[in-house]
Amino acid sequence: MGIGAGIINCIAWYALSRSFTYYEVATIDKYRLLITISLLVAGVFLSIFFQRRENNGFLGFKTAFKTGILYTLLLGLALAVFNYVYYKYIAPDAIDFYVSEAKKQVLDAKARPEDLPKFEEAVRSYFSSFKMFMSIVMMGVIISLVAAGILQKRSPAIPFSEN
Repeated sequence: MGIGAGIINCIAWYALSRSFTYYEVATIDKYRLLITISLLVAGVFLSIFFQRRENNGFLGFKTAFKTGILYTLLLGLALAVFNYVYYKYIAPDAIDFYVSEAKKQVLDAKARPEDLPKFEEAVRSYFSSFKMFMSIVMMGVIISLVAAGILQKRSPAIPFSEN
């Protein structure tokens, strides 16, 4: 389910980049982030719900959390791979264009020229596949904790009696 959501997200990302231009990186990234968060929230809740349905309506917190994390890892992995492919092969000069535009804005704000290399590196690191993967995983952990807490349902236990 996570890989399917990752593929849906990648297709939406590519469609957004085709409907705008490859150079509108900020706009594309804003919509991609909204789609990613939507798929993450809906997917974690649905994957935990379906896991609970498979277990006859009962699911412990630990199993629910593991299910959410697995979904998150698969979605994050699919998006990190596509992020690498997108910026390496589909739109290789989009990052350079975005960095040059950001530099122009910083220079207009009267920044010191010696700070530009550090600024450029910070902007380039924003497009890192590892950073994308880790941010998705961190959001997924939080969402999985919430979803596991909401959707957990313990099976009824027979009370222990010494008689």
